[in-house]
Amino acid sequence: MARAIYAGSFDPITNGHVWVIKQALRMFDKVFVAVGVNPDKKSSFSLEDRIKMIRAAFPNEDKIEVIFFQKEFLVNLCSQNSIDVMIRGIRNVQDFEYEQQILYINDKINPSIQTVYIIPPSEYAGLSSSMVKGLLGFSEWQFIAKDLIPDGNLKYLMNLAFSNKELDRFLINNSSFRRDEILAAYNANGRFYHTIQHVNEMLREEEIRGGQLISSNPLAWAIIFHDYVYNAASGNNEEDSVIEWEKFYDELKPIVNKQKVSDLIMATKSHQVDDGDVDKMTMIDMDFAILGSDVNRFNEYERQIRFEYAFVGDAVYKQGRMDFIKSVLARNTIFLTQYFQDKYEAKARLNLNKLYQALENSHA
Repeated sequence: MARAIYAGSFDPITNGHVWVIKQALRMFDKVFVAVGVNPDKKSSFSLEDRIKMIRAAFPNEDKIEVIFFQKEFLVNLCSQNSIDVMIRGIRNVQDFEYEQQILYINDKINPSIQTVYIIPPSEYAGLSSSMVKGLLGFSEWQFIAKDLIPDGNLKYLMNLAFSNKELDRFLINNSSFRRDEILAAYNANGRFYHTIQHVNEMLREEEIRGGQLISSNPLAWAIIFHDYVYNAASGNNEEDSVIEWEKFYDELKPIVNKQKVSDLIMATKSHQVDDGDVDKMTMIDMDFAILGSDVNRFNEYERQIRFEYAFVGDAVYKQGRMDFIKSVLARNTIFLTQYFQDKYEAKARLNLNKLYQALENSHA
């Protein structure tokens, strides 16, 4: 049985890597995908996540086995696993020159191991893990990155892009061990706007207005859990998020009123307040603050929402979006507190009116 190995850091795996692996699968009975671990070099993704990303790219392929190696010559790894051939991808002249040097060393160590070079098509010539990571932080990076990596792996990039900010500072301050669960919920497949980015933006608004990211602040907990469950096709996201919050509370019992946080989460369902509760009004205003953002962030937000509703056609989306905009603009004020009215009211109305006009003039 012909066995081959394809090694790399896969930090993260890209569609270029996937293309090479698929070609190898056509030529060999078994392909080992070997993740290199260099303890002297900090990877952006953990070994565990890199392995998960590779497996997610080939969920039903039994001819692939994912392994890892550390400070070991690849030819020796081949000998240990009865592997006949090393697969190498060559994207450009620089890769070719580097591979010439590696081939010379490999022949010195074990000349019996053969190397097969695969040249990907031109669309992958400039694609690398570093290039993908270099997109993070730029406006609308998600829409570019999702086409450069395998389906289902965008959540790992979002975890990287949106961590180490407000959410992390809050959880570190409160010694919470649920960070990974929270990230997994908010950056799940299919989410583009209701992600950790949105949570961080709301937490930032809370800090800027003078709120503290401490355990006794119900607004902070409500922000973290208000979209914990999100499905664009569901009408019960807030109720389901409350359930998750209350399960979390019962296990950890943070120093905060459980029902108060639940009520704040539910306030984001209708974005209306009947009892004059200032915290509820503030929660709603922070949730709506995106409407008053600068034009680049607002346009990115609109694209993120459209991607979350990718399951509906353009005509249905257009009508639903226009109905939402009309309902918001019909309010006496979009924002319920004076602080947010002063900060965002005029800009939000300008953004929404422009979006409404653009939708009205579109040919959906």
